[in-house]
Amino acid sequence: MTGPTEITSIPPESQSVPAASSGAHVSTISAPAALGAAPGSSDDELSIQFQQLSAAMDARMRLLKQQEEQVKKAEAALCAASRRMASASARMQSDIISLNVGGTSLATSRRTLTLVSDSLLGTMFSGSWDDHLQRDEAGRVFLDYDPSIFSLLLNWLRSQDMGGPEVPLWELAVEPAREEQLLVLIDFLQLQRYVPCKFTESFSPSLSSPFITLSSSSAWRAAGGSQGAYAMAATSHCFFDVDVDLHLEVIRFGAVPRAELVPGGHRSSESDTELPNHPMFVGVMARGQLAALDQRRKKSNASWQSTCYGWWTGRRQGCEVRQGRSKKLQPKHLWAEGDSLILSLDAAKHPSRPTRPDHDGGVGGGGGDYGFGVSVVRLSLTNTRTTTRLEIDILPICLGEYEEQWVVVVGLAGRGDEVRINTARRKGMKPHREVIGGEAVAGMRDSATLGNASTSAATADGVAGGAGSVASRASSPPAAPAGSASRQGNGGGIGAGSRGGADRGGPSGPGEAERSGGGGGRR
Repeated sequence: MTGPTEITSIPPESQSVPAASSGAHVSTISAPAALGAAPGSSDDELSIQFQQLSAAMDARMRLLKQQEEQVKKAEAALCAASRRMASASARMQSDIISLNVGGTSLATSRRTLTLVSDSLLGTMFSGSWDDHLQRDEAGRVFLDYDPSIFSLLLNWLRSQDMGGPEVPLWELAVEPAREEQLLVLIDFLQLQRYVPCKFTESFSPSLSSPFITLSSSSAWRAAGGSQGAYAMAATSHCFFDVDVDLHLEVIRFGAVPRAELVPGGHRSSESDTELPNHPMFVGVMARGQLAALDQRRKKSNASWQSTCYGWWTGRRQGCEVRQGRSKKLQPKHLWAEGDSLILSLDAAKHPSRPTRPDHDGGVGGGGGDYGFGVSVVRLSLTNTRTTTRLEIDILPICLGEYEEQWVVVVGLAGRGDEVRINTARRKGMKPHREVIGGEAVAGMRDSATLGNASTSAATADGVAGGAGSVASRASSPPAAPAGSASRQGNGGGIGAGSRGGADRGGPSGPGEAERSGGGGGRR
């Protein structure tokens, strides 16, 4: 009885001890395995967590960058909107000017008329001359201009003012019969530096050699004169304070015929000796010096003159000409028959470019160390076939006694050689307003201050003295001092001085001599 009693008297807790012990034993057996697996699993988990954190940080940074870009775009849009609102507000607050232009009533804002502050319009409507402007019976300011052409200029000023710097610079265009009227008015209002337009260019009979045959826009070397000596053809327009491009086509050049006429584009020395080797010149010179030259004389070579700049080429050499002196550039020709050349003459006032080591200095030269702030005339020639571009900087001091009126000249030495002007274009530039002292004013080139004193006095004289839009001298302020209509800076008492008028070889009409002083008349 005692055995079973002992067995049945085992408490339940005692029965669970082996289980607990078994469990403890199992746990002690499995613990080393768990401890052995912990380092690897922890590293994996940390690596995964790090990757997740890195991905989250990258995503966050990308989001922040996107938000930053959006903020910048919003700021730019807000600034642009603010500028537009300020411009619109200024336009709304600007005085309304009623005009009588050649009998046609127009109205615009003072802001539009003064967009180019140093122009004749900018001076007339600056507010300082309101009491001296000629008015009709209705009190409108009277301007004796062609209303249709003036409306084109007025709309151009409006678009440039409203559109701001992002609006493209568009060209003014009229029918060919009225191109000269457009140029004259642009020059007269001193807007030639800004308004781009195409125009028809031709060669002047009075300025060209008698050994040149002119036909429309072509110049052909005729018989007469010394064989091999240049006969010069000069453009009808002369240029001052304006940036122009002329596209020239070499119709015939005996020294360098078309490459396709020669197998492989090369000639043997034997065939070279059979061809004439008379050079051709392309460049510019002062109109006054060319006009004073007697080109009927056999030894009167215009390319030797002190204001002559450009390039000439023969069969086996290309040379640069500065002040009538030649410098060899390369042992081969610069252009050939059939080539198209773009001659660019930037006679607007610029600070000079830095010295270029490949150019010589000297008075009137290009690339010399004549310092910043010196106004230079920039001349370049581009061959569209070879894409070669040549450049010369000219100091106006080389003009000496001659006025700054440049003409494009072509020198033909070989009989039968021919050059044609295909197109001509004024490049123009965008007028802009600069904020000075919290006030928006019309901006210009940095060098526009050149000659401002003489320009202001000269323009004032133009406003007070005529231009078909002002009161009589009896009610005008004192005239500008003598000589204030200087051709330096923006000079010109009535017009801008870009010398845009055409030379047709005849005398000026009544009153045209005064207009030519401003650069808009015929010579």
